[in-house]
Amino acid sequence: MAVFTHSVPALQSIPSPAALERRVLVAGDAGHHSEVLERAGYSVATVSTGAEGATLLERRRHDAILFCQTGDSESDWDTMRRLTAAAPGTPVIAAGASESPAAAVEAMREGAYDYLPLNAGADEMTETVRRAAMRTRRDVRRRELRAELNRAVGFERLIGQSPALLAALDTASRAAQSEATVLLRGEAGSGKATLAEAMHQNSGRRSARFVVCQTRREDVEALLFGPGGLLWEADGGTLYFEEVHHLPASVQARLMRLLERGEAVNGSGAAKAVDVRVMAGASQDLRAAVDEGKFRADLYYRLACVQIELPPLRERLEDVPVLSRALLEDLNRKHG
Repeated sequence: MAVFTHSVPALQSIPSPAALERRVLVAGDAGHHSEVLERAGYSVATVSTGAEGATLLERRRHDAILFCQTGDSESDWDTMRRLTAAAPGTPVIAAGASESPAAAVEAMREGAYDYLPLNAGADEMTETVRRAAMRTRRDVRRRELRAELNRAVGFERLIGQSPALLAALDTASRAAQSEATVLLRGEAGSGKATLAEAMHQNSGRRSARFVVCQTRREDVEALLFGPGGLLWEADGGTLYFEEVHHLPASVQARLMRLLERGEAVNGSGAAKAVDVRVMAGASQDLRAAVDEGKFRADLYYRLACVQIELPPLRERLEDVPVLSRALLEDLNRKHG
C-alpha cells in the first residue's frame, strides 16, 4: 500500500524567479540600478516621483520596489509612504544616500523591507531584490490558495493563511476526493475534526453521514458495532475516530478487519459488509505508541495512507490577527 506523507509544505514549491516574469519598480534617481536589475532578468519600470510610482502601482502589480533616496529625509519618507500605500504588502527596498547604520534603522522604522547603503554592490542589490520578490510571490500564492480553499465547503472554517496551515489544507483538499484513509495529527483544539468533516463534505460521500466516534468512552466497542451502532450509521459515508490512540486492543482488531475486508461482525455475530471511509485524529505520536506496543503496527499503516499535520496556533502567530478579526465579526453577527 502506498503511503502519502505530507512533510514539505506545498507553498515552498513555488516556481523559481527565473521561471516567472519578475517586475520591479525603481523610483527616484535610478542611476545604474535599472541596468543592473535588467541584466539580472527583471522587467524594470522607472518613475521619478512618488505620485508617478503610486499611479503605476495601482495599475499593475510589481514584485518589489527599489526606492532611491535623495537624502532629504522628509521628502524621502513622504515618497515611500505614497508607494507603500499604493501597493500594500509589496516590499520596498530603500537604496540609501548614506552609509550610516542610523540611516538603515530610520528606513526600517519608516516601513522599508530592507536597506541598501550607498556603497552596496550589484550582487548585494540583486540578492536583496530577489529575496523581496520571492516573498511577494509566496504571499500571492498564499492568498490564491486561501481563496481556492474558501470556495470548497467547510474549509473556510479553518481560519488562517500561514504557510504551515495552508500546506495542510492544500493536502486535505487534494485528498478529499480519494477513498484513502486519513490520519490527522495535531494537538487538541488544532481543528482535526473540523478538517475531517470538510474533507467529507468535499468527497463523493457528501450525501451520506459524517459520523464521529469518541474513543475514550468505556462502551466504545458496543457504541461502534452494536445494533444501530455508529459503524452502521456511517455506511456509505465517513467514520471519524477522535483520538484514535485511545482505542482498546479489541476494537483495534475489529477496525483492522473492517479496513482489510470491508466488513464487520454485527451484534448477532454475523459478518456484514459495510462501506465507510475511515479518518482518524491523534494528538499523540502514534508511531511511538506502536513502538511501545500500545497500538497495532498494521492498523497504523492502514490509517496513515494520507497523513496531515495541523500546526498549533503558537507555531503560526501570524494567524492570530486573522482569527481575532473573525471572532469579533462572529460576535458582532450574534449580538448585533
